[in-house]
Amino acid sequence: MPLLFGAEPPPSAQVTAIWIDGRGPASEYFVTNAKGQPQKLAVGAGSRGAPVSVGAVGQSVVILRKAAAPATSGAATYEPAGEIAWPAGGSRKILLLLAAGMAPSKTVSPPVKGMALADDFTGFPVGTLKITNFLNSELFGRVGDAMRPIPPGVSPVVPYPVTALPPGEKRAQNFALGFARNIEGGRTDLFYNGRVDAWPHSRTLVLILPGQNAKDDPVVRTIFDVVPPPPPNAPPGVRPR
Repeated sequence: MPLLFGAEPPPSAQVTAIWIDGRGPASEYFVTNAKGQPQKLAVGAGSRGAPVSVGAVGQSVVILRKAAAPATSGAATYEPAGEIAWPAGGSRKILLLLAAGMAPSKTVSPPVKGMALADDFTGFPVGTLKITNFLNSELFGRVGDAMRPIPPGVSPVVPYPVTALPPGEKRAQNFALGFARNIEGGRTDLFYNGRVDAWPHSRTLVLILPGQNAKDDPVVRTIFDVVPPPPPNAPPGVRPR
């Protein structure tokens, strides 16, 4: 009689999260791990929160919050607050970009909306820039000396146009970063002009968000991420997180 074995559990995945409007979430949120147990999701405001493990790769991430009325036993109960689709490509590490949605009434907590980005070092390597355009229109971007269109959505990674800490230098080089939008008459309006430091083992995520009012300039946020270098004997492509 053959031995019967249970199906292998799906590979676990790791998520980090950022509250993209910069103010931070108004309440605590949770996700379930591979065993279906709720665990707190650390949602950063100025940078990504600490990583947590979730269930299978490729499944939508359900964001939970504590229900207003606890169970009869007194134990905490949870209710869905939002659901974020897993990005294409099968990455085992993703970054959640979260914000509050529109509440149906003043007595109901607002849902969580957002998107997920592939966050492994294949899809987002060190020494690169990734731009996420949350506007509904194409922009013009400047990265270093190169001009490029920035359509809505997530851009491919752009290598830093300068070398991080060349030999003999103690201060990281930086490069120009700018964004402009179309206005009437075929002209462009520059609404952001800044610089990005190219520190070693770093990568930079740029978020372009709508202003609070329709006539306000878009808001640009840069999320800077320094990744420790791999151990001396690590296989190629392996980096700690």
